[in-house]
Amino acid sequence: MSDLFDRLERVSDEQQARLDKIVQWMYEVADPWMRDGRNARPEPGSDLASDDAQPLVNSPIAHRAIVMGLDHLGGVVDAVAAGPPKRLKAHFTVLRTALLCGTRACWLLEPDEPNERRLRAIQYRFENLEQQRKAIQDLKGTHIAGDTEAARQQALETIQAHTAVLSEHAVALGAEKLIEPPDTVRLLKGMVDTNTDVGASFIQLWRTGSASAHGHYWDDDMREDPRRFDHEGFQPAIQGAMLMINDALLLWSRRSTAPA
Repeated sequence: MSDLFDRLERVSDEQQARLDKIVQWMYEVADPWMRDGRNARPEPGSDLASDDAQPLVNSPIAHRAIVMGLDHLGGVVDAVAAGPPKRLKAHFTVLRTALLCGTRACWLLEPDEPNERRLRAIQYRFENLEQQRKAIQDLKGTHIAGDTEAARQQALETIQAHTAVLSEHAVALGAEKLIEPPDTVRLLKGMVDTNTDVGASFIQLWRTGSASAHGHYWDDDMREDPRRFDHEGFQPAIQGAMLMINDALLLWSRRSTAPA
């Protein structure tokens, strides 16, 4: 019981004030934004409305990334609002996903050049198709036969056809070939100044979250007592995830709102 008490130990007044602001932002800004269906529809005359007028509709891709990020961040916020963290690592893994989704959404919405936004959306679609292809490919086995195997083969052919269409669009937009988006670390380093404390903290947020997601223990080895909840690491993690998603929301507003 004493170990549990140690893990639920003190949060400083300053830390609690920061957490309170994040909880307030989640419930008063983010959740209402997700519930309002109008926020998923770009205004006529906006950048995203213009993008969507092309053969491939792109705005839902960025919108889904933001919603997925908010869903993961909201799960951690709900736990924080209910009481002190009761698990040592789970929150960091979830915040890593929230950061990833926010980063992807920013990457999709960031370019001022319409063709670059469209190309990035195509690359994101391709990555999604590749992950779907791998999942369906792995459904094979001696237990799969008859109609199920036929449906699996049909799904793979459909994915191949969609990939061919994406490749045509990518080349038409100036790409040499269809490729997947850069990895998350490259995306982050392209968005933040790693020569600043804030920029470096985003990279470390990703690295420590990845350690939790992959079951690596190097992060614990660097702490004095890994049996206690890492409040010092949790604060920048939840704040960094929130800030990245907030940047995505601001970009969404900029791209989805028609000029005055």
